[in-house]
Amino acid sequence: MVKRLFLLFVLNAFLFPLVGNSQTTIRRLEKRPYMASIESRMFDTPIVGSLYEVNDSSIVLLRKVTSSRSTLQHLQFNYDEINTLRLKRKNSVAMGIFLGFLGGFLLGEFVGLSAFEDDECQSSGPILLQVVACSTARSKEYKALSLAVGLGIGGGLIGGLIGTQNDIFLIHHDYNRWAELSPRITRYAIIQ
Repeated sequence: MVKRLFLLFVLNAFLFPLVGNSQTTIRRLEKRPYMASIESRMFDTPIVGSLYEVNDSSIVLLRKVTSSRSTLQHLQFNYDEINTLRLKRKNSVAMGIFLGFLGGFLLGEFVGLSAFEDDECQSSGPILLQVVACSTARSKEYKALSLAVGLGIGGGLIGGLIGTQNDIFLIHHDYNRWAELSPRITRYAIIQ
């Protein structure tokens, strides 16, 4: 009974706000900017910055300038200068690892506590067998923790892989392709 109440508390406190249509969760996710990487024929290396604004014919990035003072620089690119645009959430790999580990750990702990039982030390038989059996006996909490850590590591790896995903838009300096993709790209901008 206590386990069920605890499970309901954890689901209500942690998992349901992430799955449901909670306005606070949606607002929190919108605050993290998307990082944009623009490959252009004008530059040898990709230009990286936060996606700030998307217009009908251009895109604006925010980039920190490393000087004596930290200032933001607005970089504007027209569609005919853009070959490839890659978008990815900032710190998405770390967030994926954290959420994956947390989910795997909680799942492992709940399954372990409900499925495992304590090992008992057998007192019959030769003394050597008793010593080996008693030294390998584990409590159900120890087994649950072992399962939780294992599932947490697995969940963290899967979350990290999911966090590496990014959206790639191939513009190829074409206005028709830009007109087709710009409504989708606008969803990722800070100013919409």
